[in-house]
Amino acid sequence: MRTIHLLASAILLLVPLATMAKQTRQVKSLDSGWRFSFESPLLLSAGNLAPKEPSFDDSNWRLVNIPHDYVIEQPYTPGLDPQHGSLPTPPAWYRKTFTVPSSSQLRTYWLDFEGIFRDADVYMNGVHLGRHQSGYLPAHFDVTPFIKSGQKLTIAVRVDPSRFEGWWYEGGGIYRHVWFTSLATCHIVPDGVRIIAKPVGSESNPTSADLEIEATVAGSSSAADDVTLEQQVTDLTGRLKVSRVVDKFSAVPNKTTTVYASKMRFENPKLWSIESPHLYKLITTLKIRGKVIDRVETNFGVRTVRFDPDRGFFLNGKQVKIKGVCNHQDFASLGIAVPGNLEAWRVKKMKDMGANAWRAAHNPPSKALLDACDKLGMLVLDENRHLGDTYDVKTYWDQTPAEAMDDLRSMIVRDRNHPSIIAWSLCNEEPLQGTVAGARILKKMLETAHVLDPTRPVTCAMNGEWGKGFTNVVDIQGCNYFGASYSKLHADFPKLPILFTETSSAVSDRGVYKNDWKNAYIGSYTEPVNDGWPDWVTRTEESWKPIAENDYLAGCFVWTGFDYRGEPSPFGWPSISSHFGILDLCGLPKDVYYYYAANWKTKPLVHIVPHWTWSGKTGSPIEVVVFTNTPKVELSLNGKSLGAKSCPANGHVRWQVPYQPGTLAARGLSDDGRLLASESQRTAGQPKRLRLRSDLKRLKANGQDVSVVEVEIVDSLGRAVPTADNDIDFEISGRAGLIVGSANGDPSDHTSNTSSQKRAFSGKAIAIVRSTGAKGQVQVKASSPGLESDTLTLSFL
Repeated sequence: MRTIHLLASAILLLVPLATMAKQTRQVKSLDSGWRFSFESPLLLSAGNLAPKEPSFDDSNWRLVNIPHDYVIEQPYTPGLDPQHGSLPTPPAWYRKTFTVPSSSQLRTYWLDFEGIFRDADVYMNGVHLGRHQSGYLPAHFDVTPFIKSGQKLTIAVRVDPSRFEGWWYEGGGIYRHVWFTSLATCHIVPDGVRIIAKPVGSESNPTSADLEIEATVAGSSSAADDVTLEQQVTDLTGRLKVSRVVDKFSAVPNKTTTVYASKMRFENPKLWSIESPHLYKLITTLKIRGKVIDRVETNFGVRTVRFDPDRGFFLNGKQVKIKGVCNHQDFASLGIAVPGNLEAWRVKKMKDMGANAWRAAHNPPSKALLDACDKLGMLVLDENRHLGDTYDVKTYWDQTPAEAMDDLRSMIVRDRNHPSIIAWSLCNEEPLQGTVAGARILKKMLETAHVLDPTRPVTCAMNGEWGKGFTNVVDIQGCNYFGASYSKLHADFPKLPILFTETSSAVSDRGVYKNDWKNAYIGSYTEPVNDGWPDWVTRTEESWKPIAENDYLAGCFVWTGFDYRGEPSPFGWPSISSHFGILDLCGLPKDVYYYYAANWKTKPLVHIVPHWTWSGKTGSPIEVVVFTNTPKVELSLNGKSLGAKSCPANGHVRWQVPYQPGTLAARGLSDDGRLLASESQRTAGQPKRLRLRSDLKRLKANGQDVSVVEVEIVDSLGRAVPTADNDIDFEISGRAGLIVGSANGDPSDHTSNTSSQKRAFSGKAIAIVRSTGAKGQVQVKASSPGLESDTLTLSFL
């Protein structure tokens, strides 16, 4: 079956098909070798040439590789916006010159930026290609009219991140990949393949899968000619051929963009799931008279998702409670320039805790993040940045409604083949959320989303006025910090599924057990943060328990999985990052991590809060909290039992324990007294040596991959010293890697992010090592005055 219709018009060279290029598309990475400089009056007046001009002399500019976040490299500065991390956000320029390969054939050429933050003006050989304002969506340029075979091309990009899109750290620069593509004038358009995979028969054990495929082809001939569009499904290796379909049709004369639809069935599909995220590959090949002129590979999965108003969320017919985390995209000293292997590492960290879902807050994520979620089995709530209206939000908004709608289309068309995505979120906490005007705007956006992707439901994150405005439009009621009656909302809207798009916020800092207002630290303990905020233990439990106990609540996304720069609530300077994360900026767990691990996983677990190294507090009472998923916990100090207590489901147990140095131990017990899990906290001695570790020790020699190398300060017996704050110096030997920065998780630390020196915070710090592109091994050394150093070997293959 074929459906042919005109989708859009474009300006292309219309030539006889027989003269088109024989080669398939060629995609070249432009990530390496950019020249970079901040904008200044001197720069703009240099030699009376603007940086956009090809003959501009950039030889004294800094050489950088993409992804690159230049804001993270700036000094923390009091008086600058703490919501954005107290960092300067000046405009800057990037330039790159390269040569187009010679070709005797007519070709089409694209220049693609996966992400620039933000408000970018892009030039080629001095000609303005266009302005791209969104900091979170790709910028695509058809540069065919500017290309001559064998010619040198100079790309210049001006970036201005000073006007923000959000209220958190957003970085600045070309922070996602850059690509240059050469392809035949008849070709598949960007993101031009759409796959809808439908299991046939049982949701949980289908006998076959039906694929509905659309391929959008640009270019045509002045006369009808035979074109073959071939679709083949394989496994990810390409070795196992699953199914194949061939459509032959005549090119439509004088039409430039056409959608060709086909159907395919294959037997006994392996389902994509959280536990077994099986992926297939669709290979789309375009041929003219038997000669391949274009080829596109698209990963996809076979699975079903549905939200039930009474029973929550179902994946492949199985009821699944969504145990999600919200996350912004910056990390430690890299800022927003996060490479693909680190995105996968972050997803694994969340899965290890028991999370099964990731909300991309509050903007479309990188392709690398979605690829990682596809491959690792992490559900995704993909979120659009802005509501398509015209209200003024200070400096956060400078787009028209038409541009906002274009951004929504761009997100859905780019991302809709990812099986990990279970729903679209159209906006977050918008002022118009409870109004008739807001509902009218959202309805138009929702209708657009359903046309572009009829397979997924739509929600938006409301932080008030539930039951009004948006509620009357969405497929799923999204709730941020819901402060009313869950049961009443369900009773008032019995046909509307409910999903907690944002909840909890365990405001705390790793290894800190007392609020410190001078240094802007929040205790990882049981003190209230301030008036009106209960302690984080209570807040966390009160958020999760009703979700766990009521089927009609589909699940939640906790704010946040990782700390992020900016939004340092409840502080301002000197705090430069959030305190909300379950893990800190370095990806090191706070105590709240173990509450979720205990209640989101089935493996027996016991965790004691706090540590047991309290100099000068002998005899003073220490409140001890134990997180566990076992029925009972017995606590002991130095071998003497302090009694056993029953632990309520999704709860915790507490003791008051007079401090004595030694070993505090907890035993998780079954109802009949069997040992299921245990943990102990031992009093540490004085810092003696450093200990290095990393779970990213084998990396690709691609100039992109990074390793997070953790250093921990230990005593003479190898026990972690949780109060140590020694200065640490990182060094590296070997050509395959370089240290690009360090971090410690301290939300008030103002040391340069690019420094190789860092003070330990609560006994730990990290260094980030990046591939240089060379193969080989490197040795990372950590040293500190008066302590024994340690060395770790990393391999770049």
